[in-house]
Amino acid sequence: MRVIDVNSKTDVQTLGTRLGKDRTGTTFETIEKLNPHVDFTRVEPGTVILVPDPPKAAAEAEDDTDQSIQARAFGDLRKLVSDGLDTSGARVRRGYDALAAEAKEVTAALKSAPVKRAIEADPELKAQVESAATVFKQDTADAKNAEQTLKSMKDRMDEELNALAKLLG
Repeated sequence: MRVIDVNSKTDVQTLGTRLGKDRTGTTFETIEKLNPHVDFTRVEPGTVILVPDPPKAAAEAEDDTDQSIQARAFGDLRKLVSDGLDTSGARVRRGYDALAAEAKEVTAALKSAPVKRAIEADPELKAQVESAATVFKQDTADAKNAEQTLKSMKDRMDEELNALAKLLG
């Protein structure tokens, strides 16, 4: 059994078309019996209508202004998950960009003649600079890996939600 929340003013003929009665074989008399609270001569927005299965009738309807409550909830879930992964990806990219800018500034400073002389004169300082350069390279690789991981997660999430959508009808 599906639950339809009507979002626009409609009449019996329009509602019948939206519910796909011709494709499902569901007669309008069955729908009227399930919904004694509804005046089908003029269905107002916000009216809740019970409709027998199959669930594909609503998904195949030409006009999706009247969706099942389940379809809306699933759509909301899909949007929340997708937006969350997009936001995480954007944060990773911003972090990577900040890291790259920081590394560029440090590299520019290290290339100045006075700093180069100081680094060459002090073996301990030279080791610290080389260690910092290694850390910058590792951070860059980690940021790229994190971005790729989030992209893979989003792709996999889309696959799983599409499979779930097929199961739910």
